[in-house]
Amino acid sequence: MFWRAYGCHVITLEIMSGSIRPVLLAVLVLLGLTAPQLRLVSDGAPLDWSGTGTGGSDGLSPGAPLYVPPAIAHGGDSAQGWTQPLDAPVVSGFRTFERPGHDGVDLAASRYTPIVAAASGTVISSYCDAIDVRDGSAWGCYRDGDPNLTSGCGWHVDIIHSGQEITRYCHMVSQPLVSVGDFVSTGQELGQVGSTGNSSGPHLHFEVHVNGDPGSGGAVDPETWMSDRGAPLGGWW
Repeated sequence: MFWRAYGCHVITLEIMSGSIRPVLLAVLVLLGLTAPQLRLVSDGAPLDWSGTGTGGSDGLSPGAPLYVPPAIAHGGDSAQGWTQPLDAPVVSGFRTFERPGHDGVDLAASRYTPIVAAASGTVISSYCDAIDVRDGSAWGCYRDGDPNLTSGCGWHVDIIHSGQEITRYCHMVSQPLVSVGDFVSTGQELGQVGSTGNSSGPHLHFEVHVNGDPGSGGAVDPETWMSDRGAPLGGWW
């Protein structure tokens, strides 16, 4: 078994597949190479969590197969209700010397890696933003963008949160899984990593804006913002 801090509780992932040694099986689970029977417990008791297993009203039955959702796979929610949009290294920072107009951070990840909502909120934007800079025509999001020929966020989602913060998720590989007006929960999948819009390769461009301002004036450093909320970017916490 192994355990991780989850808010103020300790969550244990119990491995119940029998013959495979627990440490080896835990590694295989983390790598996505096997799907054993799993059971989540908190402080020694079954966790009150709505999964996709069979059983009671919360979907949790001791010993039943469970799906571990992206929010847990990405490190779980912090005590403040935030989580990483994906577990990946930051490869380009906020408004660096080399890129002073870069209003977010870039997280390197393979194409089709799930992107999840960093916090609960309401979707206020979900569309393709990709323009051919040569003539102003639509580049489209049916193909990858070009760092020199394309402007825009590509397939992207904006979410407004309870404190009037806005998070932005850019360059998705295909049309987002959510639409304008949808309420999303922390850790809910929004789409997958791609390279649409102004992009040189698969990655997530992630922005945080404050005071309900989706423009450059409202942008703040996502690394600082997420770290202050107990969900630092760049790896499991």
